[in-house]
Amino acid sequence: MKRLSRRVVAFLLSVVLVFSEFGTLTVQAEESTSQEGQENEGQEQILAEIPLGKESSETEISEEPAMDGEVTRLDMWQMLITAFNYTCPEDEYPDNYFNDIAPDDANIDLIMTATAMGLTDVKAGEDLKPEEDATREFAALLMCRITGCIKTSENYTFTEVKEDDTDYNDAIQAAIDAGWFTLSDGKFQPEEPVTAAELELMRTAAESAYADRQFDTSLETGFTLKAGIKNLGEAKYIYDQENDRLTIVGDTATGLVAGDKFVVLTDGVPDAYKADSVKTEDGNTIISVSYPEYDDVYDTLTVYHKEEFDLKDAELTNEESGATLTYIVGGTEEEGFEDGEFCDSPDEVGVREVSALEVVQKIDDIKFSKNYDEAFVRMVIHDIYAERQHNVNEDKLVIYGKMDLSIGLEFDLSDGVLKDIEKNMTITLQYGVFTFSVGPKLSLTGSISVT
Repeated sequence: MKRLSRRVVAFLLSVVLVFSEFGTLTVQAEESTSQEGQENEGQEQILAEIPLGKESSETEISEEPAMDGEVTRLDMWQMLITAFNYTCPEDEYPDNYFNDIAPDDANIDLIMTATAMGLTDVKAGEDLKPEEDATREFAALLMCRITGCIKTSENYTFTEVKEDDTDYNDAIQAAIDAGWFTLSDGKFQPEEPVTAAELELMRTAAESAYADRQFDTSLETGFTLKAGIKNLGEAKYIYDQENDRLTIVGDTATGLVAGDKFVVLTDGVPDAYKADSVKTEDGNTIISVSYPEYDDVYDTLTVYHKEEFDLKDAELTNEESGATLTYIVGGTEEEGFEDGEFCDSPDEVGVREVSALEVVQKIDDIKFSKNYDEAFVRMVIHDIYAERQHNVNEDKLVIYGKMDLSIGLEFDLSDGVLKDIEKNMTITLQYGVFTFSVGPKLSLTGSISVT
C-alpha cells in the first residue's frame, strides 16, 4: 500500500531517537583484563510475534499455571512466553549476567528466553530474583509494554500518581481500565503481590492480544463498494504523501470531481481516497486527497497483503534531534553492510536499490561510572516488510525486519583515551510499542570491561 510505506519507515527511524532520552541507562566501566570482542548479529524481529530462530534446539517451557495464592516474577514471564509463543534456541541465549542465577538453575531456559525477549527488568550484575513475588506494579508495567494496552480513562483514578512520570502513571491506569486490577479505597497498592486470579485475567488478555495479531494467509482479496464510489482500477499513479496529492497518469480519472470518493488498485489491493480538489495538467489528473473511513467506502472488504518497503523513501521525522541518516547501497549482512556504499541522500543513491539504513544519534545524558568524551547510538535497519490484513472493521499490521543496534563510547582515562568501544544491544518490537533489552555482548579493546 503506497501510503503505508513511508509512514512505517518513519516509525522505524523514530525508534533510535528514543535513546536520546535514556538518562538512566547505566554502563559500568572498570579496570580488568581485556576480553575478546563478540558480535551480536541482528535477528529478524516481528512487531507482534517472535524473532525467527532455528526450530531445532528450541526449549520447551511448561505451560502449567501458577498455583492458588501469590504469583512470582517467574510465573509472569512463563505466562507471557507461553501466551506469545516466544522461543529462544539455546545457541542464541544471551549471556547470563545475573548474580543470583547459576548456569544449572532449574529455570535457566525460561529465564534466558525471558531475557532474550526483553521481559526482564534489572541491570547487568544485579539480582534477577525470579522467585520473589510479582508485584502489581511490575505486572502492570510489563503487561502494558508487551500487549500495547493503553489507558481509556481521561483522568487517573488511583492515588499513587507519580509526579513527572507519565509513562508509569499511564501504564498503571491502563491496567486498572483493563480490569486486571481493582482499587482499594482509591489505592492501587503497587507493592502488593499479584494473585493467581489476577494472573489468569492477564493471561486471557495476553492470549487475546497474540490472537489478534495473527493473519489468515489463505484469505483472497475481495471487496464491494458502496453506491457512488468510483473504482479507477489498476491506474498508473504517483502518490505524494507529504502533500496528500495523487497524480493519475493518463485519462483514467476522467470525470472525477471534488467530493468524489474513489479507490485505486495496486495488484488488486484497493486504496480509498476522497478528492478534495481536482485539476488536469499535461493530460494527467492531479488530485488533492483525504482519507475516508473504510465503512464509508466498502460494503465488504477482505484483504491479505504482503508489502516490501523502499528504504530510499526513508526520512528522519525530527531533524532537530541531531541524528544523521545514511543510505547504504550494496553490502552484506555478514559484514554489517560496512562493505556497502554510504550515501547521504536519495539523490546520491539515484536509481540504485538501498540495502540498509544507518541512523546515528549522539547522546549527551547517559550516566557512566567514568568520564567519556562522546557517546552515540548506531542503528542499521534492513530487510523491512509488512503483512497487513483488512476488513471493514479492522486494519491489522505486523512489521518484520532486522535491526542491529550498538552504543559507542570514547572514554577519557587517566592513562590515555580508549576509543571506539561498542556495546551491542538487541531490539524487540511489540506491536507498535518499542521495548528493548540490553544484551551482555561486548565488542571492545584495551583494559576496560563493559558489563
